[in-house]
Amino acid sequence: MLASLSTNPRDIRLLTDLLDQRPSRHDQDQVQIAALMRLASVLATLPDELLGRVTQVAQELTGAQSAGVSLLERDERLGPVFRWKAVRGVLQSQDSRALPRESSACAICLDAGTAVLIGFPAPDMPGHEDIPPMTERLLVPVFTLEGVAVGALWVAMHDSRQGFTRQDARICENLAVFVGAAVKSLMDAREARQAAAEQALQEERVENFILSLAHELRNPLGSIALAESVLRNRAKPGDELKPLDVIRAQLRRMSVMVEDLVELGKIRLGLMELKLDDCRVSDLLLASAQAVQAQAEAAGHQLVLRPSEPGLLIHADSAKMIQVLVNLLTNAIKYTPEGGTITLSATQEDCDIELHVADTGIGLSADQLSRIFELYAQVDRKSVLAADGMGIGLALVQRVVELHRGTVRAASAGLGQGATFTVRIPREPTGAVGV
Repeated sequence: MLASLSTNPRDIRLLTDLLDQRPSRHDQDQVQIAALMRLASVLATLPDELLGRVTQVAQELTGAQSAGVSLLERDERLGPVFRWKAVRGVLQSQDSRALPRESSACAICLDAGTAVLIGFPAPDMPGHEDIPPMTERLLVPVFTLEGVAVGALWVAMHDSRQGFTRQDARICENLAVFVGAAVKSLMDAREARQAAAEQALQEERVENFILSLAHELRNPLGSIALAESVLRNRAKPGDELKPLDVIRAQLRRMSVMVEDLVELGKIRLGLMELKLDDCRVSDLLLASAQAVQAQAEAAGHQLVLRPSEPGLLIHADSAKMIQVLVNLLTNAIKYTPEGGTITLSATQEDCDIELHVADTGIGLSADQLSRIFELYAQVDRKSVLAADGMGIGLALVQRVVELHRGTVRAASAGLGQGATFTVRIPREPTGAVGV
């Protein structure tokens, strides 16, 4: 037993000699291989449970009366510490104990980078007085596959009649590889959770800012609209009204964008409430068509409304569903060359209702179809700006439809072949939520 626990390499060599001088108990190769194979399976499927499995195997294969893992971490009060994890046996009550690095035997092992066998307690290791006495403790360093030191795996004896051998050190070294892999997996998972939480917080801040900005824009837009109306009313016969027409058109466009931002912000922040009721599909189609009729005529398009089956109902928020259809119709009008046809229809599919907006416009490529509903994605359709100019309208459509427990999809045979957008909504209540 050593009287000192200094990290002098000569002391470690003495320990190595002691391990080599003791005879191995028996051949455990097959038992060890089977245990390692089981641990490999646990690492692949249940990394959170691996530390406990490793210390169990370490205790069984070495005959130790205690086993555990000490992981290096930083404590706000103590600084660098070794935290005991997955402790088994006599010392199980010490699980989660934290020892300062400078007073921990694990530091000697980690600094040396090799197995050490120590007597316990030792005179230069304060803070261990309340730990059940050990006669011997074997520690091996734990490294990740990248070579980062993360702690130590250890086994302990509480009976002087038993001691560890070189075979026990090799067993623990093999097990330490699994500990390193598990710790790295847990570190990666923790970092991923932290990154996701930080990203979610950042997204919430952005959404709050956009929502606040949209609300702030409402007042100046209202003032501009009022001024445009006053100027128009004061105009005399023969006055040039084209500038006012431009102002009105751009005001309408900006107002739609602002309202879409507000709606989208409410959805993403969980503030939108749906007012669900049984709605006649024919009423939804008619109201949506009437809302864009003037816009379609101004663009030189034919707007076709195909009648739905009489009495066809869906359980939805009628105002939100009209908003969805108007967004899709506006998009179709925007991307259809003059003289095109926009068709609005509905069909019953099993227990769902499908609402279709089809156009004879410029179509979509496969790549565009894959990105068409992404928020703030401006899909380049022949260099024509999106209907909302910011990639908001279709993202809003998708999220409103999803609140109704529905789906929306886009289809196109390719560029120049037109496009069809299909909204599928359950006929009966399915737990659609207002968030």
